[in-house]
Amino acid sequence: MSCSSTDKNVQLLRQQITANYQALHAEIEALDPSAVTPEAFENLVSDVEALDLDLDAEVLARTSGDSSLSSRLAVFENVPFTVVTTDSQLRAALLVGGTIFVKGNIVLIGRINITVAGTRLLGFGTANSSITLQVGTGATAIIYINAVDVLVQDLKIVGNVGSSGVARPSGFIWDRTAHRTTIRFCDIRTVFDPVNLRYGGVAASENYILKDLTVEDNYLSDYTGSGMYIEGELRRVHLNRNKILATQGIATDSGSGNGIWIGLGIENIEIRDNYIRDVTRIGIEIFYPDAIWDKVTGGVGPLPGRTTYLTNTGVYAGPQVIISGNILYNVGTMGISCTGSSMAKIVHNQVRKFKFIGIECIGEGNSTTPVNTIDCQTIVANNSVREGSVASPTATLVGISVGHAQYVLVANNHIEDVDNTNSNCMGIYVYDGYNNTVLNNQCVKAGSFYIRCDRTTDTIVRDNVFRAKTGEAPTAPLSAVYGLYLITGNYTAYGNTIFPNATATLESILLGVGSSVILSDKGAPARVSQSSDGNWSYSLFNDRGTPFTTVERRLAGTGAITVPFGLPGNLVFTFQVTVSGASADGSKVASFIRRGTIKTRSRTSATWQILDQTTVGTDYETDATSNVTFSIAANVFNVIVTPPTGETWNWGIKIEGMSAQFDPP
Repeated sequence: MSCSSTDKNVQLLRQQITANYQALHAEIEALDPSAVTPEAFENLVSDVEALDLDLDAEVLARTSGDSSLSSRLAVFENVPFTVVTTDSQLRAALLVGGTIFVKGNIVLIGRINITVAGTRLLGFGTANSSITLQVGTGATAIIYINAVDVLVQDLKIVGNVGSSGVARPSGFIWDRTAHRTTIRFCDIRTVFDPVNLRYGGVAASENYILKDLTVEDNYLSDYTGSGMYIEGELRRVHLNRNKILATQGIATDSGSGNGIWIGLGIENIEIRDNYIRDVTRIGIEIFYPDAIWDKVTGGVGPLPGRTTYLTNTGVYAGPQVIISGNILYNVGTMGISCTGSSMAKIVHNQVRKFKFIGIECIGEGNSTTPVNTIDCQTIVANNSVREGSVASPTATLVGISVGHAQYVLVANNHIEDVDNTNSNCMGIYVYDGYNNTVLNNQCVKAGSFYIRCDRTTDTIVRDNVFRAKTGEAPTAPLSAVYGLYLITGNYTAYGNTIFPNATATLESILLGVGSSVILSDKGAPARVSQSSDGNWSYSLFNDRGTPFTTVERRLAGTGAITVPFGLPGNLVFTFQVTVSGASADGSKVASFIRRGTIKTRSRTSATWQILDQTTVGTDYETDATSNVTFSIAANVFNVIVTPPTGETWNWGIKIEGMSAQFDPP
C-alpha cells in the first residue's frame, strides 16, 4: 500500500471514528445531569477513551509506527469534547473551547480563564470532578469568564485558606461582556465570594450591560465574603435553588457576611427557593438596583441613558425584583432587605432567627423627603417571620419593616416570637410613607407593638389578627403590650381582631400624638388607650361603607374617658348606648342605658346636633357620682364615661342604632 493510499484509508477511519465521537457527544448533550448518576457519565467517558485508544492503535498499525505520518493525521481530528485530568490539559482545552469534562481532581497553579464563546466546562458530579487552587498562587479568583454563552456545571471548586493575612480567592469573576452565563450544580467552598460580579463605579456615559446571568442549584459554603456579590449593569439575573452556608462569615467589607448581595444597576432580578443560613449580616440584600454609582460625580444616579429614574417616555422603569420561596435561618441582622427598589415582590419566604429586621422594604425616600415621585408598588405577602431576638436590651427589633414608600401591600404574613424587651420591638412597622395597606396579617407574640404605623398618610390597617401567648407580659418599663399603635398620620383601621390570653397583658389599640384615625375593631375584651392630643374615632362603618348596627368597646382608666365614634355627614342616626362599669376590685358597679338621636351635616360643617337623649329604665349605680354623657366635638359623636373621683374603673360600651341619609339643599 502506498503512502498516499495509507493517508486516504486513515482519513476514512478518522472520519468514521469522529462520527462515533459526535454520536456520543449528542448522547451526553441530551442527558439531564440532575437525573444521571456519576457512574453513567463515567461509562460514557470510558467509551470515549476506548475510541481514542482504538484510533491510536489503528493509526500506528497502518503506518508501521511512522511518527511523522501520525503527526500529519492530527489535522483530521475533530473531537466534539475533551476529557482533562491535569492543569496543563485544562488550560490547553480552554484555548480551544467546546465541551470540556474534568475528571478527578485538578490542582490549579493559578486562575483559569474562559475566553471562547460557547465553552462548556463540565464535571461528572461534584464527588468525581473538582478543581482546587494551589496555595500561594496569589490569584484573586479561581475561574474568570470573559466570553458569551458559557456553562459551568457539576464541578467542585475549592479555593484555599492560605497563610495568615493572605486573602482568599473568589470562586468566579466575570467580564462585563460575558452574556448568557450559567453556573449550575457546583460545590464552591473555601473562597472569599463564591460568585463575584463586581464592576465598581462606571461613568454615566458608559453603558456596559451584562445580560442573562443564571446561578442555580449550587452549594456555596465556607466563604469569608458574600455567597453571591453582584453589582454593575445587569439585566435578567436568576439566582435560584442555591444552598448557601456561611460557616466562616467574616465581615470585611460592605457586602461581606451576606448570603446574596445585589447592588447598583440591576433590573429583572429573580431570587427563588434558596436556602441561606448562618450569615453574619443579611441573608438577601437588594440595594438600589435601579440606580448606578457614577465614578465621575461620586454619587448615586439614574442608569446611563436616563435623565431621571423614569424612561424617556415617562414610564417608570423599575427593577422588577422577585424574592420568593427562600428559607433564611440564623441571620446576623436581617433576613431580607430590599432598599430603593420598586415594583418588588417579596413573597412566600421564611425567616427564622434574626437580630434586627426579618424583612425590610425601603423606598426611594429619606428622613426629610419620605417618598419621591416613584410609586414603589411593592408586595410583601405570605411570608413567615419568626424568632426575633434583640442584639441588646435597647436595640430595635422588627418582624416586617416598610419605610419611605407608597403603594406597598403587606398582606397575609405570619409574625411570631418577636421579643418585647423595649418599645422599639415591633411585629410590623410602617413609617414615613403613604397609601400603604396592612392586611390579613397574623401577629403572635410579636413585639411590644404588634403593628405600629408612624408618620404615614392614607394608610389602611384592616383584618389583622393579634394573638397573645400564654404568660406573655411586657418587659419593664412598659406597662402593656399593644396589638396596634397608630401615631402621627391619617389611618383607617377596621376588622382587626385581638385574642388576649388569660395570663397575658395585651391591649388592642394605642393611639398616639398627632394621629387621625377611623377605627372599628372586633374581638375579645380588650382595653384602648389614647395619648393626650390624638384625634381619632371608632368608625360606625363596615368595609361596604354602610353603618354598623352594633359596635362594642372595652376600656379602663382613671377619670373621665371619652370614646369617640365617627359618623358621615348628612345623616340622622337613632342610637341606644348600653354601659357597664366596675371598679378595679369589683366593690362598685354601674349600669346605664341611653337612647337618643343625632343629626349630622357635612364633615366640614359644625352644625352637628344631638336632637334628644333619654334614659331607658332606671340607672343602677352603687356610687351616684359615676355617670355617662354625650357630646359632639370635632365632627364625631362622643360617649363619655366618668367613674367616682380618683378611682380606676373598667368599662364596657355598646352602641347600636339605625340611620337615614339625606341630601341637603
